[in-house]
Amino acid sequence: MTLIRGSIARSLAGTDKTNLGRVIEDIQTSYRTFTTFPYKHDAYAARASFELAMCYLYRDDFQKARIEIGKTEQSAKNSDEWLAKVHIVRSRIARREGSIQAKAGNESRASDLAGQALKHAENAKKLADELKLPLITIDTLIVQGEALLLRKKVQEAQCAFTTALSILQPPGRATMNNPKVEGILYVHLARSFLLENNPGAAESWLNRWNAVKATVEHRLVHEMANEVSEEVTASKRDFMISWQITSLNYKKYRDDLFKWLYDRASFDNPAQIHIASRLGLDRVTLSNWKKRVIDKKA
Repeated sequence: MTLIRGSIARSLAGTDKTNLGRVIEDIQTSYRTFTTFPYKHDAYAARASFELAMCYLYRDDFQKARIEIGKTEQSAKNSDEWLAKVHIVRSRIARREGSIQAKAGNESRASDLAGQALKHAENAKKLADELKLPLITIDTLIVQGEALLLRKKVQEAQCAFTTALSILQPPGRATMNNPKVEGILYVHLARSFLLENNPGAAESWLNRWNAVKATVEHRLVHEMANEVSEEVTASKRDFMISWQITSLNYKKYRDDLFKWLYDRASFDNPAQIHIASRLGLDRVTLSNWKKRVIDKKA
């Protein structure tokens, strides 16, 4: 019961380090129970160390996350299903650490970690395809898409996410009832379109998230959705330069204004001919500005 309670508490904690710390204490008790006589049980021990790895992952303690998922691999080394899950978690560890490195400006390290994340995703997918387990296949496509976004391969990431969505919601057949996975895919697709400077499409995917969010209990998904929602809102804000600013760099504010105008013009229709028409530009001029300002920032 302690392990089940810990798994639920972990899903409700999101990235709250204090709450995750409490969950870790409970699950460590379960892990000790399932690794010592008379209650030694490899399958339960694998689950406990898996939950610990996830807790450390979202506390951004990547070294401990890797240690715990290594314990899962040892406890469940004869189960391909568990080995697929191990690769999925290792992919998430590398991708999350890579995202932090990218934000810190360490692009080389971020790229290396993205490569690791993709490798683990591919290993997981091979196992999932052999097992023919749809939910694990979907998870492998999600982590693959996350790693591709880190690599800035946005269209390839979108392909991974939409493929996962087609498995979850096969046309002409009954859909899987899994609002958490459905919500994750909607949020990731929204983020991907933001990276393409297409806030209109991003908002459309967010609207689909809003339709299911009341049934999603995992706090992490809500945190992700809130971040994307804030970015979409920011893309719709009025363009302003404070009167108090004394450094009025013409080139900077000229480019900022063009980005704002581009985002506004593309909000309801991303077609370049539509954007050019709304901005009163010919397509060649729009293309040149886009390469210099939009594509450069992306």
